Amino acid sequence: MSQNAISFIALCVSLLFAGAFVGGEFHRQRAMKAELKAIQEEQKRIMAETAAANQNYLERKQALLAETAQLYSELDSILALKELNTRQLQGARRKVQAAHEDLALQIEALKDVLNQRKVELDPPTQ
Repeated sequence: MSQNAISFIALCVSLLFAGAFVGGEFHRQRAMKAELKAIQEEQKRIMAETAAANQNYLERKQALLAETAQLYSELDSILALKELNTRQLQGARRKVQAAHEDLALQIEALKDVLNQRKVELDPPTQ
C-alpha cells in the first residue's frame, strides 16, 4: 500500500474515533442536562410540598392560637363568675350568721321574759 492510502486510512480511523468521542461527549452532555433537569423538577416539587406543609402548619397554628385565646377568655369568665359567687355566698353566710345571732338573742330575751312572768310553754300532759 502506498503512503497516501495508509495516511488516508489513518485519517479515516482518527476521524471515526474523534466522531465517536465527540458523539459520546454530546450524548454525555445531553444525559447530564436531562439529569440536571430531573433534579431541578424534583427540587421544585419538594419546594412546593414544603410550601404547602408550611402553609398548613401556619393555618393550624392560627386555629390553635384562636382556640387557645377563646379558652382563656372562657376561663377568665368562669373565674369572674366564681369570684362573684364566692362574694355572694360570703354575704349570704354573713346574713345567715347575723340572723342566727339575732334569733338567739330574741330567744334569750323571750326566755327571760317568760322566766320573769313564770309562764309555762309546755302543754299540759294527761
